[in-house]
Amino acid sequence: MSTKNIVQLTLANNRLDRQCYHSLSKFLEKKSPLKILELDENPIDDVGCAQRFSEAVIAHPSLEKLMVDNCGLGNNTQILSAIASTMNG
Repeated sequence: MSTKNIVQLTLANNRLDRQCYHSLSKFLEKKSPLKILELDENPIDDVGCAQRFSEAVIAHPSLEKLMVDNCGLGNNTQILSAIASTMNG
């Protein structure tokens, strides 16, 4: 299956782990035409993973909407700091 034409990807409530977020970051780094990414209900609990994912999201040229409800981002100050550090550039 080709991923070059995916414009919307819904992965909500799929128990994504660190490896899944790593793979998703690699996918985003390929600059696909993705516009909407839904990740609701998939906790991000690894600082390094959160930072790399954040960098990939920020650098993505066409992503317009990222949904991360109930991913635990507001519960972990280390994760929030890692994400914030990618935005100070």
